[in-house]
Amino acid sequence: MAAATTLVVAAAVLLGCGSDGSASGRAAFGAGQTGVEIEDGAQRTVALLQKDFVLFRRAATPRDRLPPRLVPPPEAVLRLALDLEAAKLTYGGAISRIYAVPGGRAVCLFDTLGASSTCWPPATVARGMAVSTSFCPPNLPARTMQMVGLLPDGVRMAWVIMEDGRRQPAPVEQNLMLLDLPFGRSLPSRLIWRRGAEIHNQIAGVSPRVAKLSCGSEQ
Repeated sequence: MAAATTLVVAAAVLLGCGSDGSASGRAAFGAGQTGVEIEDGAQRTVALLQKDFVLFRRAATPRDRLPPRLVPPPEAVLRLALDLEAAKLTYGGAISRIYAVPGGRAVCLFDTLGASSTCWPPATVARGMAVSTSFCPPNLPARTMQMVGLLPDGVRMAWVIMEDGRRQPAPVEQNLMLLDLPFGRSLPSRLIWRRGAEIHNQIAGVSPRVAKLSCGSEQ
């Protein structure tokens, strides 16, 4: 269950990496690295994930190139040891695109809408525990939560269990889980997925106070 807390920290690191260079970011992912160290670290991460993630096995195409406006500040690239040349397009929707970027210290998603940009430690992704929730991001419809995750091969559907017990299906394509939910009285509580005989069940919620600060109280 500790890994679920790690996801929140990782998301906060990405959100802060282009601004104040917070101490929490340095503590979670360490100091910057050289270009060679970044490439080597990213290659180790890709090797770790290739077994269970087709996204990191498939050949690169021109569509995978990270758009210039999504390129993070150099400080963030160094801190998380990201290899921007190894980016993969994981979602190409009508109004948004989401790219996965591996690094020695993190695997990050960059969203052209800015709704689901987040990072996780590589080991968290490898364990199938990479899930994050954005509360009412400005580029989505009002009072909308968006859950995003990277889940292993063989998972075609995940289930989000809400605090009130409702089950929300979350389709998974090319290892990416993406689900929009209305913000209301019940928040996401757990994420469940199955792959063969393996059943994965993890905490996927965050503090209601965080959600309310982002979305405001109900009208």
